[in-house]
Amino acid sequence: MNKKTYHHGDLRNSLVDTAITLLDRDGIAGLSLRAVAKAAGVSHSAPYRHFRDKTALLEAVAQKGYKNLHDSNLHAVAEHPDDPVQQLYHAGRSYLFLVVNQPEVAKLMFSGVLRPEDWGQALQQTAQASIGALMGIIENGKNASIFADKPIEDLTLTALSTVHGLSMALAAGHFSDKVTSEADIEQLGMRVYETLLSGLLKR
Repeated sequence: MNKKTYHHGDLRNSLVDTAITLLDRDGIAGLSLRAVAKAAGVSHSAPYRHFRDKTALLEAVAQKGYKNLHDSNLHAVAEHPDDPVQQLYHAGRSYLFLVVNQPEVAKLMFSGVLRPEDWGQALQQTAQASIGALMGIIENGKNASIFADKPIEDLTLTALSTVHGLSMALAAGHFSDKVTSEADIEQLGMRVYETLLSGLLKR
């Protein structure tokens, strides 16, 4: 085997990134370890050094998606340390654009293609850390007496459900007559976020 096959600098991450690219093009059904190996420029057997089968590779892709959300949540806090409202907005914005820009990755993460009860430990821990970081933002808002005096779990679920519903609707092509650019998505996200903060009841 050539040197590239055995001495790739970071083969595992390269295979995951390649899989994400192929997912965007071919969808989950069209993805295979052989296709990923070919696109990454390694031998057909090389992926099996890191992934026992296609499902393990798909879990790694989903894990990277949750890691990106986790990092985005932490970044939102770091960028707006004294403003939980902005923290929550930017966390939601990152979630929205992850789903819209990588719908096949989002499908792996959220649609049940990989059943949560079958997730490996690494994927479970990364997903839980992502939710934990979001709960931390909600807690920041409660500590600052900005968010409602309700359980953190309930506030987190409400915020998450709102942005998830909007994200999946956009990824499915809904609102396509009104949303034609990233600026439109941003504006729609802001409108929904403002409604989330103010609530539906007339005050």
